[in-house]
Amino acid sequence: MLKRFGSIAVLGAVASLAVVTAAGARPATRAVVDAASCKAGVQVGMLAPITGQAGSIGSDQLHWAQFYFNTWNQVKGHVKIKLQQGDTQLDPSKASTVAQQFASNSKIMGVIGPAGSDEVEATRTTLRKAGLVFVSGSATRCR
Repeated sequence: MLKRFGSIAVLGAVASLAVVTAAGARPATRAVVDAASCKAGVQVGMLAPITGQAGSIGSDQLHWAQFYFNTWNQVKGHVKIKLQQGDTQLDPSKASTVAQQFASNSKIMGVIGPAGSDEVEATRTTLRKAGLVFVSGSATRCR
């Protein structure tokens, strides 16, 4: 269990760092992350199957992300990160809808997920056009 927690914590740390770094490195596609906006914090979206047939897996992923961000936010001096959850139910059409919502929210700097390869296929164009970096820890199909 401890080894699993360590792996999940490392994945969360890497995903967070990638999202925050990419947000600062790609100002032409998303709002510039400056000192004033950092004081207010940043938002990260999460595309996961929180309910439905794969809900037990997705809710577990969500709870670990919430745990990580809560722990991160308790450290003085860290940029505060707010997690915006999006339930995909492991359905590409639902994932596409949530991705469009995230893309239209200028406060979201990046996305954790989606969880499945079919969802990645359904959302990547929307997320890329919006300038949102995204990372999936479980999609396995490569292109």
